[in-house]
Amino acid sequence: MERVKITTKLLKQRKKRMLQNPTIAQSLMHDLLFRHFKTHVRRQVILRPYIVDFLLPDKCLVVEIEGKTHDENNPINPKRDRRLEARYRIKVVRISADDVGRIGKTAQIIQTIKKGRQREEQAKAEREKAERLKRLYARTF
Repeated sequence: MERVKITTKLLKQRKKRMLQNPTIAQSLMHDLLFRHFKTHVRRQVILRPYIVDFLLPDKCLVVEIEGKTHDENNPINPKRDRRLEARYRIKVVRISADDVGRIGKTAQIIQTIKKGRQREEQAKAEREKAERLKRLYARTF
């Protein structure tokens, strides 16, 4: 299989196509995120070399919809998430497209997103504490 070089032009073309043809789950999730978090929600954002479904820049959070284009059991997803989290210092939360479309799942989806955000805030606090200790340790010697 021939590998395709992912260029900025190609990413922009894909992004435009995805913005013009959102899935039902993506449309519902955009409304849900905007209503609940009352913050700017960006759709189909290029974070090289990927395009993420939703970015909440104020929350340093990416929400990915697991549907036909994202296989839940794809072994690449965890690797992709780790790369995004390390490179952009954001938390990636994955939500099933089936759950987005179900009535009564809204509270569960919001809880999943909040839990992901809380874990990231705890990890950030731990990193900051480690940096403070490192600086303090460096001053003592």
